[in-house]
Amino acid sequence: MLNFFYLYAAIWSAVIFLYQLGWSDLCHPLSPELIVFFVITIGSSFFAGKVFEKYFEFRKPAEISNVNDAMTCIIVCFTIIELVYGRQIPVLAILTKKAGYTETFSGIPTFHVLLTTFGRFYAQYLIYLFVSFPRRKKYIIEYIIVVFCVDIIWFSRMGLILSLFMSSCIAIASLKERIRLKHMLMFIAAGIVGLYLFGVSGNLRQWYAAGDNSMIRLYGSMNNRYPAWLPEQFIWAYSYMIAPLANLNINIAQSTANGSLEGFLSVFVPDFIARRLFSGRVQSNLISASTTMTVIAGVGDAYGYGGIIGMYIMHMYMMSGQVAILRCISSKKKFLVPMMAIMCAVVSFTVYVNTLWYSAISFPLFYPLVASLPNKRIRIRRGEKCIVRGAYSAYEK
Repeated sequence: MLNFFYLYAAIWSAVIFLYQLGWSDLCHPLSPELIVFFVITIGSSFFAGKVFEKYFEFRKPAEISNVNDAMTCIIVCFTIIELVYGRQIPVLAILTKKAGYTETFSGIPTFHVLLTTFGRFYAQYLIYLFVSFPRRKKYIIEYIIVVFCVDIIWFSRMGLILSLFMSSCIAIASLKERIRLKHMLMFIAAGIVGLYLFGVSGNLRQWYAAGDNSMIRLYGSMNNRYPAWLPEQFIWAYSYMIAPLANLNINIAQSTANGSLEGFLSVFVPDFIARRLFSGRVQSNLISASTTMTVIAGVGDAYGYGGIIGMYIMHMYMMSGQVAILRCISSKKKFLVPMMAIMCAVVSFTVYVNTLWYSAISFPLFYPLVASLPNKRIRIRRGEKCIVRGAYSAYEK
């Protein structure tokens, strides 16, 4: 489950299958260029998954980590500071209808991004420790606290899905050869319940009743092909899966590349940095005027500036980065598994958005990369020069 190359192939195949079901009028026939692109990229990702399969083995820490409990306390304290600064608790403001989703306070600029992205990385490190040493219950307690602070309290459905998705990758990988049918059924059941609740929270976020799906049915342009036996709360998940692909498809059919080099470079940089370095972004064509259907699949921004060639460049860049990161951290056992889980999210959520630009997904990569850098220092002791590199040391007379 940690093999993000396989995940790219599997998830994009699933999204294309759902798109071809045609439950929504947004599902226009895919362009030939797009079909060829997916055949090549899905095939190359599956091949890469086979080549690098040995790197994705789940490894437990050598010993129980002495986690600094103060880190969780710091996250809690900083979250409280942000809430005091904003003078409201977003999840309560939305549920009590005191503020709409777009009206709620979204945190202290820049600081909020750093806090939540670090929190998502730290949460995956905690769940990694818990599945490795399940008797240490404090890890799962701290995990719940951190996820509450960085996702739930902000009513961030996407953030919560990200955190739970990465945690699921770690949990499934930890089972390895011990995985049984009951485990798979449990994860499938949890996924179904999660998607249903995603729909319920979507209705509540828009101030509709939990069972009132009229808005998403309208905005998702659902037709009579949608199965009568399937609860309409699942329309939220279905629409969020197919709309980005529909937007990408219509852009390829109706628009040409902007050709801006500056714009093309901006799609590879996290949003809170790109906004300060680059001027504006190209406006993509949208299949629907709905405010819930405004995202375009991960390579959509690359197409907007570089056309079909830009899409291939972006895919090759991402694959090269994945291989480089995998080789770089393969010997860093402490953060290897959390890092791969974050990479799984970065790769998988390209079905929804440009994960390189969307900092909520990509920036958690920064923390384990920095923590995995070699630690070098020189000490003088009794006339000897001690060169310490990470956990190893060598002495020179």
